[in-house]
Amino acid sequence: APTTTTGAPAMTSAAADTSQVYSVGRNEYGGLGDGTTTTSLVFKQVVSMSGAVGISAGYAHTFFLLGNATVWGVGFNIYGQLGDGSTENQRLPVRVLGLSTVTAVCGGMAHSLFLLANHSVASAGHNS
Repeated sequence: APTTTTGAPAMTSAAADTSQVYSVGRNEYGGLGDGTTTTSLVFKQVVSMSGAVGISAGYAHTFFLLGNATVWGVGFNIYGQLGDGSTENQRLPVRVLGLSTVTAVCGGMAHSLFLLANHSVASAGHNS
């Protein structure tokens, strides 16, 4: 049974008891993290992602909070909301740059918020 789940308008991700991550649904921007942009009707394992303790979905992007307090993101990134320093959509998880003490993540429509251990908030993406 999943220990953590999150949903977006057309996709869902779940972390299993083994800390492996699976996703299902629409995949136009690569938000399922399986390396493709092919929609899936069955859960598929997210490539190279384990140790997840939290998951957050934005509009068409997903974040994985790992036990080491780093965050990895995948999917829609045209506004830089994955925080990887690019505006390219990502089909495989990429690390959010410059953050190493994240305690919570929230993905929005075109932005993302990261709560840090010192109770400050970092953000990435659209700012208007």
